[in-house]
Amino acid sequence: MNLTQIIADYTQIYADYQGRNPRPSALDSRKSALKVHLPKHLMFQRLFILQLGIALCCSPAQAAAQFPFLGEITQDNVNVRAGQNVNFEKLLLLKKGQPVSVVEKNFTWYKIKLPAEAKCFISKKYITIHQPGVGVVTGNRVNLRAGPDSNFTSLGQVSKDDVVKIVGEVKDWYQIEPVEGTYGWVAEQFLVYKSQQIPPAKPVMKLSQLTVEPVSQPVSPPV
Repeated sequence: MNLTQIIADYTQIYADYQGRNPRPSALDSRKSALKVHLPKHLMFQRLFILQLGIALCCSPAQAAAQFPFLGEITQDNVNVRAGQNVNFEKLLLLKKGQPVSVVEKNFTWYKIKLPAEAKCFISKKYITIHQPGVGVVTGNRVNLRAGPDSNFTSLGQVSKDDVVKIVGEVKDWYQIEPVEGTYGWVAEQFLVYKSQQIPPAKPVMKLSQLTVEPVSQPVSPPV
């Protein structure tokens, strides 16, 4: 018996109990299967109605989903924002069918791991360049921002000796590829549950894990 049928049966049974249906219900044979004990006290009636309301509000997909899960975007040009309403900064646009890792929900917004293309900035004063395109964080609990200024929303933090991939720069800020632990938000109407199989986490690389590229030495001409 699926959720929709159970809800319909509960509604019919409660209507019978309240005397709204004077003729015998066709559901009598199913009441035992549903294990319904009709309420005899006003407080229990209200609890019964509350339970039914909760069931009506939950879609089958939401009932099946357990965080984290793999979601799928349902249309093109869906905004990922830095927070859970439309007033937050836009970080990137997602395409229809694009998979995203969903970690939680807040009201009508899903929190997702940021894809590699999302905007993510760090102040240059907390970065030393290790080699072209690779920076090392020099401070602790350094905020990553949605734009090149400290007034932009924080997307997460990095720590001393964390390694980041630099993809651009704007004045005193580097744009970097989002690291593990940075998140954005997508409105629930643009995302559906796909599966519980999410991609494995990619821990932030540390300075000690970097390999030093050999420096080429000029070849002396023969004497």
